[in-house]
Amino acid sequence: MVTEKEVNFVSAVVYVKKGGDSVRDFLEYLFGVFDSRFASYEFVCVNDGAGEEELGGIRQFGQEHGIRLLTVVNMLAGRKGAGLENSMTAGRDAAIGDYIFEFDSTFADYSPQDIMTAYEKCLAGADIVSAVPKQQKTGIFSRMFYRLLNSCLQTPAELSADRFRVLSRRAVNSIEAYSRTVPYRKAVYASSGMKCAAVRYDSGRTGKKLSSDVPGLEAAGDAVILFTDLAYRVSLGFSVMMALLLAGYGIYAVSVHLSRPDAVAGGWASLAVLICAGFLAVFILLAVMFRYLEMLLRLSFKKRQYAVTSVEKL
Repeated sequence: MVTEKEVNFVSAVVYVKKGGDSVRDFLEYLFGVFDSRFASYEFVCVNDGAGEEELGGIRQFGQEHGIRLLTVVNMLAGRKGAGLENSMTAGRDAAIGDYIFEFDSTFADYSPQDIMTAYEKCLAGADIVSAVPKQQKTGIFSRMFYRLLNSCLQTPAELSADRFRVLSRRAVNSIEAYSRTVPYRKAVYASSGMKCAAVRYDSGRTGKKLSSDVPGLEAAGDAVILFTDLAYRVSLGFSVMMALLLAGYGIYAVSVHLSRPDAVAGGWASLAVLICAGFLAVFILLAVMFRYLEMLLRLSFKKRQYAVTSVEKL
């Protein structure tokens, strides 16, 4: 029995770097899924410092299958590369599909049915769908990072480590209207106001951590500053603590003065009150400053911060 193919045009954005899993094998795997289920599709491979072995595998795959819609986006990268977030943003900007699959690595522990389940959930009304393995292998920093983001983000969506995600064109347009800079995509997706969902699947391969587990330390810090009010909360907490200390030392100083007037003159209690009052003023000013900086950052995201050297149509 011949299954009728989906008429929606879909894009697969694949992050390619040096030393990863076989790019050609991964593209062959995706080709088998997409060619059997979709009438129109494209592959967008984002080259973030990949070697000749990876690029050669992409070109050989294109020549063998005669795929017209195969694009390689070559990033302008330094020694550390352009980075996952910038590279995937560039790939998403180059994609023209009605639905976009984001694959942050060429490691696949999911079945073709898992890919289609995420797509069908996107068709059912969710604009952003993440595929999350039931057996997650994550570190302490990963758990702390996601716990912090989920506790501070004012969104119903819960962030977690995932393998790939599916975005509708409506979600892409909303994200671009929300910000042209994407320091951490998953936080932007959760904050965009679009409906987010997750599908959990049984991992077919084990022993490898999630490649999209946690961003680098700098990107993680940017995500915490941009998408949470942690700095404001910390400063406000210090202000409250100093206010309580000031009140306590003030009560103590007054009681000592009333009971033993001579003991207060030049004593440590008055000095402690002065120090607490000074720190209270400093932390209040810091709290206000952080609040204003937070608002400025949210209102004026940086403009696009990636550069593409070339785009190849294979």
